Amino acid sequence: MAVVLTIEHVRKALRDHRAGKSRYDLLDAAVRGLALRVGKSGCRWSLRLRWGDQQRRWDLGAVAERDHEGIVLQTARNWALEAKEQARRGIYPEPFLDRLTGRTAPSASSARPRKPEMRWEAAVATFLDVLYDPKQPEAATHRPATRKDYASKLQTVELNRFRGRPVAVITKEEIAEAVNTTCKRAYDMGCGSLRSLKSFYGWLRDPARVRETGVTVSLADLRPPPRPRSEFGAPGLPFDPQTELRGKAPPEIEMGRLLAISRSGALPQSVSLGFQLLLASVQRRRQTIGADSRRVFTFDEAPDERAWFVPPFFRKTRKRGSQSHLIPLVGFGATAHDMLAQLAMIDGRPWLLPHRNRTVDAPAGVNLLNRWIERLPGISCSTHGGRYAFATYGPRDLSFARSEARLILDHSEGLEPDDVTGHFYCNDPAIARKREMMNRWIAWLEHWCSEAIRKDGLLSDPVALRAGLRPSSDREE
Repeated sequence: MAVVLTIEHVRKALRDHRAGKSRYDLLDAAVRGLALRVGKSGCRWSLRLRWGDQQRRWDLGAVAERDHEGIVLQTARNWALEAKEQARRGIYPEPFLDRLTGRTAPSASSARPRKPEMRWEAAVATFLDVLYDPKQPEAATHRPATRKDYASKLQTVELNRFRGRPVAVITKEEIAEAVNTTCKRAYDMGCGSLRSLKSFYGWLRDPARVRETGVTVSLADLRPPPRPRSEFGAPGLPFDPQTELRGKAPPEIEMGRLLAISRSGALPQSVSLGFQLLLASVQRRRQTIGADSRRVFTFDEAPDERAWFVPPFFRKTRKRGSQSHLIPLVGFGATAHDMLAQLAMIDGRPWLLPHRNRTVDAPAGVNLLNRWIERLPGISCSTHGGRYAFATYGPRDLSFARSEARLILDHSEGLEPDDVTGHFYCNDPAIARKREMMNRWIAWLEHWCSEAIRKDGLLSDPVALRAGLRPSSDREE
């Protein structure tokens, strides 16, 4: 049975040879045909492959742990891969293998194939460019934020030990040691680093580029160390039942406070309306900032509502051919949209929150609302707070069924056709339930907005609120 050979297999084979144990072969699952053969006369690398209608075997040399002692595992794999590729192209691999193993001298007209020498830094940079290349954004497979996240996970202090080394010679054991060290320093960071490393090594060992990288190591079965035990609720620790019940959701009064501040006039108009659209629709900040007026419709059958067709581009569960996700905008959500649409018409661009540079036909930066919410006095939640509140307080206060919030939060695929008519919008049971949920949500927000203003009269004073904004270090605001 073939196994993915590691340095531990090599060390055991050498020990068995020195102990005089009986002969056996270890087949490498990473490179089919490569075998480590152990016998009383020595440990040898062997390659078996089919040439024509015959199976042929070639000896690749003595097995060793270190380069200067013989043929190490990665070198044997590189030679085997090149020989298999030559055979696939119809080139008899024996002359090539003879030159590598020293059985014949290289001819003046044939150069020895160069061993893959892609260094760690170059491999990481190339991988990040594959995710998102700032010079070719149209060819990107991921967003800029994804590249930034992967970059931080692949450049931890513990991974600096690989700088300057060819990725082909870095062992799985070394990767595991680096991840374990990161987990001891910051467990969640170590787990995130391992996830990024698995994706990175999956890309490195892809058959389309393995001859360039020389990487055949798989990290698929690598696991982080057990999480340190934490005694939640241990005697003597402070306990707040409300926090326990809320989970990640911000307090109700904080949701009302955010709505009150956005209506106060203390913020720029587009930012104020952006927060109201964010709260009313409970969509992610990317959906909100990337909202396009051409995807929002008004039907004669429901003139006070707006039907927003969020494109599948923004959905995390999107698949090829996914349909739009329909969000009913009601109450102050519809009003905020209408005001933003009027500004967009004056601006001449379709984006409800356009880029500040009028020559750029694009929405504002994705961090616009993030940076503003950090400045608001008395607000500690993120732009995701409304979504947590909707999922937490909806079942408790608004009679949502358990997990029914996903109808709005787009955790499931959009089920409505892209050409919804006014009759369909008003009569389809699934859409009717969405409209009912959103009307209850808007009423809930209005109630807590009134409560927040009742408890803090300064929420109606734009001058005081403006003076209380936390300082910003971002020039874009």
